This record gives sequence, structure tokens and C-alpha cells, in this order.
Amino acid sequence: MLDENGFKRKTFDELLTDMEIKATELYGEDVNLSAHSALGVFLRIIAWFLALSNELAERVYNSGFIGTATGVQLDRLGSNNSIMRDPAMPAVVVLEIEGNPGYVIEEGVQFKTNNDIVFEMIDVIILDDNGRGSGQAIS
Repeated sequence: MLDENGFKRKTFDELLTDMEIKATELYGEDVNLSAHSALGVFLRIIAWFLALSNELAERVYNSGFIGTATGVQLDRLGSNNSIMRDPAMPAVVVLEIEGNPGYVIEEGVQFKTNNDIVFEMIDVIILDDNGRGSGQAIS
């Protein structure tokens, strides 16, 4: 819904409630709107498709503002104001590794974070007498 406060989309539950209220007005208080009735199934299918349309309308509305636009829409809004997005840059980290003394970690060995970000060693690490070493890796 678009008003003086901006756009607020209706959720699936809100749409279904509105449709059930209207069905009750049209067919009476004793109409079967359960999830297993024909009318209940029909209303849920329609509400689901309307919720998808509302989500799309919300994304279209938000794409017009720098504060809420994402992806290519944000790039295009920025270019209207001569603002270009900085290109992606690799991250360089120093990994500290513990293991068996004298173990060699070759350049090119990959490690993955809990967030599935992969880093590749750009140094060769030889673990010292205490089994410790450090080297640089790049994402």
C-alpha cells in the first residue's frame, strides 16, 4: 500500500485475512475457510500469488532510492549522480597456523571460513619447532 508514509506491502497472512473477511461477508459466517476446504485452498493460492506481486512491487518501489536500492538498481541510481561503485577488491589476511613442527603448507592451499569465504595461501609456511607459523592468504 502506498500512502504519505511510503510503501508498505501486505504479507501473505494479511492478504489471506482480508480475503477470508470478504468471503465471510459474501457467503456468511458459516462458510468453511479451513486449509482443507476448496474455498480455503483457493484463497491461499491467490493470497500466495498476491504476496509475490506485493514483494515485487516493494522491490520496485525501493529501487528508486539510494538508501534502499540494491544491485544494479543502486549502480544506476549512483551513476545518475556521477557516483560509481568501487570494484570488488580481494581481501588479504595473515593466517596463523598450528600443527606438527616442520610441516610445510604450500602456496595455493585453500582454507574456507565459516561463511564459505575461500582464502588461498600466497606464502609458503614451514611450521617452527613449536608447530606454529603464519603467512598471507588472499580471497
